[in-house]
Amino acid sequence: MFRASDYLRTLVANLLHSSGPTARVSIVLQLADLSWDFETAIPCGLIVNELLSNALKHAFPSGAGTVRLELRGGDGGRGCVLTISDDGVGLPASIDLRRTDSLGLWLVRTLADQLGASVHIERMPGTTFTISVPAV
Repeated sequence: MFRASDYLRTLVANLLHSSGPTARVSIVLQLADLSWDFETAIPCGLIVNELLSNALKHAFPSGAGTVRLELRGGDGGRGCVLTISDDGVGLPASIDLRRTDSLGLWLVRTLADQLGASVHIERMPGTTFTISVPAV
């Protein structure tokens, strides 16, 4: 078991470093002090990596915006809820997480299924992905 907040801070820092200049994109982290085992951390990290990468690449054609990453405990203190949101152009309504040609979104869905997690998408303004991971 290890601290999920430390893992996610490091993951986000490394992703921002490798993605090049994003000086006009702000990243806001709100991370509860939760512990994860490797079976939870690896899929959650890959989901965060994919959704944050997509936001940085597609959400801000003007180059400016905000991405928020929130981690909190699940209902009743069990499991966790990951929320990745941006105030960008929004995910097109034509994209369906269950029937997508996007390898990245297919990966998000597959990893969520592996965790037994639910994925909820809110569109416009911006995009919000909420992944509710049950306790293991």
